[in-house]
Amino acid sequence: MLKKDVFNYGDKKVDIYELSGLQRIDYLTLVKEETEAFDALPDDTPVMESNIAFSSMRLRINAWLVAASLWHEDKTKDVVTEQGVILEDWSSLAISECSQKVLALSDMLPPEPEESADATEGYDADLSPAKS
Repeated sequence: MLKKDVFNYGDKKVDIYELSGLQRIDYLTLVKEETEAFDALPDDTPVMESNIAFSSMRLRINAWLVAASLWHEDKTKDVVTEQGVILEDWSSLAISECSQKVLALSDMLPPEPEESADATEGYDADLSPAKS
């Protein structure tokens, strides 16, 4: 059994699902492979090319994540094929937002740091430099 939610973007909405156990393994493997390929870029790669490679990597990973989530709605579809369709038909913002929602639904996001009383203690203290 998997949790289900709705992703809204503009006037469109789709049902999304949390990732299954096997999909989590596949996702982590994909992230490892993609980051290793990115890290293998030569050190002298121009900054613009490096930025393009990084953005492309993120889009591919996030599109796969969305496709894997949507697969639970129609298991006859191939996740990699659907990843291509998503990359072709969805905006980068929609891919990013939906992937974050899938990660949250799958409890795969790191917990938000809690602000403790100790962290704010002394915040109002005088921060001006001391005179000697």
